[in-house]
Amino acid sequence: PDKSSFVLGTGHRAWRKKFLEHLFKIYEQDITHFPNIIANEAHLSQTSRLGIGNVLNCFAMTNANAEMGNFNLLNCYSSVHHNVKIGSHNIFTAYATVLSYCNLGDDNWLGSGTTVTKRINIGDDNTLSSGEHLFDDMGNRQFFQSGMIVNKPPKNDSII
Repeated sequence: PDKSSFVLGTGHRAWRKKFLEHLFKIYEQDITHFPNIIANEAHLSQTSRLGIGNVLNCFAMTNANAEMGNFNLLNCYSSVHHNVKIGSHNIFTAYATVLSYCNLGDDNWLGSGTTVTKRINIGDDNTLSSGEHLFDDMGNRQFFQSGMIVNKPPKNDSII
């Protein structure tokens, strides 16, 4: 129906991409069809700005002046602190945290308990392994594990 609304709650990146590709062929990308869903127990600062289709699960938090693009997923106890700018299609697993004045691009995955320290820039399509603390900037298509940032292998779009 024309007035349908959708919530994209999966953290599986390939599924998310396929679902959205399909839905975008039928529905406009707007707040009517893709509302932001904020759990009652989540904290959304009054000065935060959200795009469309974002999901903040219980006890997720955005702080003052945080800006989020579209279709981000903040799982339980994840947090985005003040003056953080986040692109679109990012997945924060439980307890993932981005501290003040950081910039996060698109399509990033932050593992459980990950902390991105203040004033860090992260590009697109990165994976931060669970329990890590990032102190350095990341480019595009990188992997952070055991304190090391390495490039991901070349992308093979035929595998999904």
